[in-house]
Amino acid sequence: MPPGYKLDPGEVIVRRIHRSVFYLVPVLVSSALIALAGIGLIYAYTKFGSLSLVPIPAVVINSLAAILVGIAGLMLLSALYVFNRNYLVITNMHLIKMEQNGLFDEQTAQLDLSRVQDVTGARHGVFGTIFNYGDIEIETAAAQENFVFRATTGPQALADQLLQYHEDYLKANPGRELP
Repeated sequence: MPPGYKLDPGEVIVRRIHRSVFYLVPVLVSSALIALAGIGLIYAYTKFGSLSLVPIPAVVINSLAAILVGIAGLMLLSALYVFNRNYLVITNMHLIKMEQNGLFDEQTAQLDLSRVQDVTGARHGVFGTIFNYGDIEIETAAAQENFVFRATTGPQALADQLLQYHEDYLKANPGRELP
């Protein structure tokens, strides 16, 4: 649950949905390339350091390599932190979206299930289609902004499930429908 969020009386968590692990691929590739650059720097120095026109002390090369590997590690840790803080909680009364857009940018939004009008699941691109991940867009009643949860696994099936939760909510709470 999002920090500080309290469930209403009789409210239970039905499901918690995270982003797909494919959301991490760009950061994993970037941090791997940076770490490889640091390791490659040490390898190149040990293999070709004696051919250098200007002698560079080994401590400088080792320090640069350590900095590069450290940056790669920090990138990976921060990406994992952000990944774990992005989720959609479905209760029997609400949808709660927790979004962490960076280390210091956090948003929490809540939507009553009676306000759901339509749910769309979309896969984009070759990888989204092959690995079955994409976005969920929840259209809401009135002038509220639509809920969009990006890069989740199985978006079409999840959209169908959300519509079913909405219908179950309306059956359990007659009179809660919006005009």
